[in-house]
Amino acid sequence: KLGNVAEIILPDQDLSGRFPSLFSTSLRTLDVSGNRFTNAGEIISVNVESIDFSWNNLTEFPVEFLSSKARVLDLSNNPISKWPLEESYYQPSAPSMERRLASCRS
Repeated sequence: KLGNVAEIILPDQDLSGRFPSLFSTSLRTLDVSGNRFTNAGEIISVNVESIDFSWNNLTEFPVEFLSSKARVLDLSNNPISKWPLEESYYQPSAPSMERRLASCRS
């Protein structure tokens, strides 16, 4: 549990493995871009606005992110090879969610 942490900003820190599960009601921004995470873990935050896992080593599309209220979801430049089959997964839960999936290889 993170308590009152509103931002986690850790780009380009050479972090690797599975991102730990996070439970927070105050987290608004999560930026772990430019690391080597292979799994996004479970992020539970009702108030998160921006999730950035770009330039990591994610191989699966983290479908739980789409049920968040995030306005920005950036998964670009990851070697994602496992995608959900249901088209509904690609429809953001919030109409204003900006999804960045460029250069995700399948």
